[in-house]
Amino acid sequence: MQNHTPVFNRFLFLFISFPLGLIFFVLTVVGLSLSTSLLIIWIGLPLLLLTLFLIRGMAALERSMLASLTGVVIWTKSPPTRSGGKTRFMAILRDPDTWKSALYMLLKLPLGIVSFTICLTLPIIATSLTVMPLVYIVLTSIVGNTDAHIAQIFFSDSYTFIPITGVFNLIDFAKCLACAALGVLAWIGIAKVIHGMTALWEGVARALLGSEETMKGPTPAEPYDLHYTGLQAQEMRG
Repeated sequence: MQNHTPVFNRFLFLFISFPLGLIFFVLTVVGLSLSTSLLIIWIGLPLLLLTLFLIRGMAALERSMLASLTGVVIWTKSPPTRSGGKTRFMAILRDPDTWKSALYMLLKLPLGIVSFTICLTLPIIATSLTVMPLVYIVLTSIVGNTDAHIAQIFFSDSYTFIPITGVFNLIDFAKCLACAALGVLAWIGIAKVIHGMTALWEGVARALLGSEETMKGPTPAEPYDLHYTGLQAQEMRG
């Protein structure tokens, strides 16, 4: 099924991936480190159980965000809820999906930093280029009417500037228009970059948050029950 998720939704997912990645990383590292170091006493075991449940909960939240913001639906499985506490704990402990989810929580931080940086810097650069003609006109008007000190607008590289003297210069304005054209092209490129970044996230999420047994559809895989949302069911029908 072709994905027609709006670019803004994908941008939002990438933008919040860093703060969420930081939270997930800290909870995973602190939880696993503390619980394993305390296994020699009784408190380590319940703390490890709590950490594993927390990791699976964060993985479920991540799958939900991927589905709602990027349109990426990832099938998964969960341990049975009717079994005893010890059996359920051992099932979670032995389940590869638990540890793949933990690995995802660790990778989310560096990937989130890259995504956040791209989402923050590229739009700023594109916006600066796009509005440069307007900035030139406004600053020229201000300098011309107030006799303020001469200002300069950065253009092309560190050795070339567009001077603001208070007198409209057609050549300098043409440079600003060229910057605006580059800004428009930059916005188009940003949309492609956002799609590429979300595709990277999709690949990582499918590898670490999905279950191989459930990739082909909603068929139960013992001893697990398959859980899927209405969005997933709609995708299967589509």
